[in-house]
Amino acid sequence: MCGVMMAAAPQTHAQRLGQLYAAVTDGAGQPVANLVPESFRIEEDGAVMTILSAHAGTTPMKIAILVDNSEMITSLNAIPSLRTGLTEFLNRLPPQHEVALYSVGGSPLELLGFTTDRDALRNAADGVFPTTGGVRMMEGLFDTWERRFDRTEAWPVVFLVLTDGPETSSNINEDQVNAFVVDLMMNGATVHAVLLQNQLGGQAGGFQTQAAPFLAETTGGLVRMVNTAPLMAEAVAEFGTLIGDHFDEMATRYRITYERPSDTPGAQVRVGVIGGFQVRPFADRKLLDRAAMPRIVTAEAFGGVEEGMTYAQVVEIVGAEGTAIGQSTLAGTTTVLYQWANPDSSNMSAMFQNDALIGKTQAGL
Repeated sequence: MCGVMMAAAPQTHAQRLGQLYAAVTDGAGQPVANLVPESFRIEEDGAVMTILSAHAGTTPMKIAILVDNSEMITSLNAIPSLRTGLTEFLNRLPPQHEVALYSVGGSPLELLGFTTDRDALRNAADGVFPTTGGVRMMEGLFDTWERRFDRTEAWPVVFLVLTDGPETSSNINEDQVNAFVVDLMMNGATVHAVLLQNQLGGQAGGFQTQAAPFLAETTGGLVRMVNTAPLMAEAVAEFGTLIGDHFDEMATRYRITYERPSDTPGAQVRVGVIGGFQVRPFADRKLLDRAAMPRIVTAEAFGGVEEGMTYAQVVEIVGAEGTAIGQSTLAGTTTVLYQWANPDSSNMSAMFQNDALIGKTQAGL
């Protein structure tokens, strides 16, 4: 059995249940499928844990979309943009993932339960209508999590599409919220949110303006803050791509849950897998906000690079070294292909012969 060590993930409070993610590959670096709980061994400070489940990363997600159709979205004339964004989200999201749609303006309401039927979902999205009263985000969240998910999902996802109007959920206290967050984390859930802001001049919006970013941060999700209805539609649509791409990136990771002999987590965790495979553990499967990461190469830099320049001159313009992805020497001519790639996968490639630029291409800059 191959094993590696990692520091224990920080806990919000003492937990008898533990959770981690493990990418398993064979000698050729290819993902290993069809592993079961018995395939793994987890130790905390040398003590063997009881493994309860091992969900493969290839199991499709279940995504609950909660939309704000309160009076605020009516005042912003944003219902058409909301429908457009939801439709494009469904168009971009890969078809294997189940989606459900709920409204949380006024009283929380199920518009359509979990299904992969995209036509039915698009019809439900087109049927989102405004209602009276404020948004009941927390009530909708609690109800959806308790009644629509059954805790057997490999990857439950909640996607919030909100305004910053009044949050009118009742009878919800801090202890309930904290327990809810822990339950989300321990069941591998991810929360994402798009928040349409209308408050100006430093005025505070509803409670959801604080709760949505907090939920996303603690569960490894993302938040997009926008200030116009068209930007809301774009952000909602973008999440269809982001969530689908994130699933593909995490497909090699198993989500493993286990039980400790006591409520005290160990300081060191050791993860092993049978069969001589390589295992790499992770504390989470957080969606990185690549759009917010510094860009290595820009369109301006690409435009400033000209044929005949040396590699050193190109590096000076770009501001960073490239990665050599191909090299050959023939009849005394050395050809090298370099690439500069950004976190969002946009990139520039440049080909040099005997250290003189002979061609360049770009994608997405």
